[in-house]
Amino acid sequence: MKYLSRIGLGIFFGIILGCAHPTVGRNPTTEPSGSADIAPPAVVLGPSFAEGLKYYRDGDVARAQITLENSVFLSTEKVADRSLQLLHYLYLITGQYDEAFKVGTELLSSLPYSPHAYEAVGVAQLWSGQTRLALSSLMRAREFEGHSPRTQFYIALAHERLKHTLDMKKAISRAVTQYEQILRANAKDFSANYELANLLLFFRQDIDRVPLLLSNARAAVDSLSDSDTGVGKQWYTQYYLALSDGILAYQKKDPERALSILRGVLPYVRPYAKADLAELYFYIGNCLDSLGQKPQAAQFLQRSASLDPHGAYQSRLEAQVRALSSVKSR
Repeated sequence: MKYLSRIGLGIFFGIILGCAHPTVGRNPTTEPSGSADIAPPAVVLGPSFAEGLKYYRDGDVARAQITLENSVFLSTEKVADRSLQLLHYLYLITGQYDEAFKVGTELLSSLPYSPHAYEAVGVAQLWSGQTRLALSSLMRAREFEGHSPRTQFYIALAHERLKHTLDMKKAISRAVTQYEQILRANAKDFSANYELANLLLFFRQDIDRVPLLLSNARAAVDSLSDSDTGVGKQWYTQYYLALSDGILAYQKKDPERALSILRGVLPYVRPYAKADLAELYFYIGNCLDSLGQKPQAAQFLQRSASLDPHGAYQSRLEAQVRALSSVKSR
């Protein structure tokens, strides 16, 4: 979920359940999400969404894309917004960011008062390396009452790339506040627990809070059926949550344990998900670097950079790859 891909897991989770992230200030267990100004779509959900989702669940992403593309680009009728959202998501995870931007603009045309549509455009711009344009789109999304806390994460990431340290810290603080507000209303909310945990891991803040957040996220997944999670609970527990465990061990300065966990995650990575693989390689490379295995670390970090050249770890990777390459050449 090329967002931070794991942060974006909440986006996919919302698409499957037919809603966006719970809106800050509302009770997510009783009130609908999204802006109150947005009327329900004028179309019912067509078979293309269900068919595309089935192909994705079965691991046939190419066929899922074709199914949704036929619906989105060839239909003479209004396309269901969830079909647009799912196609946008599929483009993002496969690294087709220009196509994701096009679908994001289609979504914005369909939902001009939706913060989630502006976020879709901004995320595609962010992963295409258009940081300033992305920041503009994401700041527009933030103007809406119903914007997701994820929006603040992307804004913080854009500020990090632009070296706007103070603005980055403000965006992180806003995101944490929003997630905490959601969790006060529903302590078992999967997306809020999971995304807040990974936001703290990514920006290396309040790491001691992360274990409880991940435990709550696991409990939320355990209470769901496979159909509710979209891709099956094993992807959440054996890949996404396990990856978070590995990153947590690394952030707690236990690279040996972290490397063991991350290697255990490798069999479950989806090869078409470039952002996921790039993130996994990033942390494997960092673990190897911490353990003094510099040449191997350089290989993983270079691979991470090539898989996702404008990804979430871009600014950190550039300096690391240069440093390790100089060591390797001596």
